Amino acid sequence: MQIAKFGMGLLLLVLTAGVAQAQKITSDYDPTGDFDSYKTFMWIQRPQDESRAEIQRAVASELTAKGWRQVSEGADIGVAANVANQKDRSLETFYSTLQGWNWRRWDQSDTSSSDIQRFAPGTVVVDLFDAKKRRVVWRGIATGVYSAKGGGDHADKDLHKMFKSFPPRWNPMHQSSYGGS
Repeated sequence: MQIAKFGMGLLLLVLTAGVAQAQKITSDYDPTGDFDSYKTFMWIQRPQDESRAEIQRAVASELTAKGWRQVSEGADIGVAANVANQKDRSLETFYSTLQGWNWRRWDQSDTSSSDIQRFAPGTVVVDLFDAKKRRVVWRGIATGVYSAKGGGDHADKDLHKMFKSFPPRWNPMHQSSYGGS
């Protein structure tokens, strides 16, 4: 009987840990970004897997709910979204083909190569680029959205949480922390 209770407790702990991982959602922004002036967005990079349509729909829905309008060219913001998999798990691999757009964090130099952050497979990373400066001004990260077994049953909910405090309001005391919230 004790073994059965231990086994059930262990199973509950493992299931709870999986749910907690799925709920790790963070965002950070460039405090010099002029979020009040941004009104339009366009896709510059879409996820390359089966989650593509789902993530595109959810991100577009969140941005339009904030009053932004999607256009096909000449937007204020370029949107790039990626899902980490076993092979492509870093910003460098996400953006290896996105020439001319600086995906590095706002407080890093353009030539910095120390930003090799690896993401767990199933993590969704959404970057918003100021289209004039071609530099990332906002990043959202949702860990554990997709599992190895497939499916992102809570992708809409996770992306909604990612954009909950968007657009960020200017705060002179903002301390940028990579992936902070």
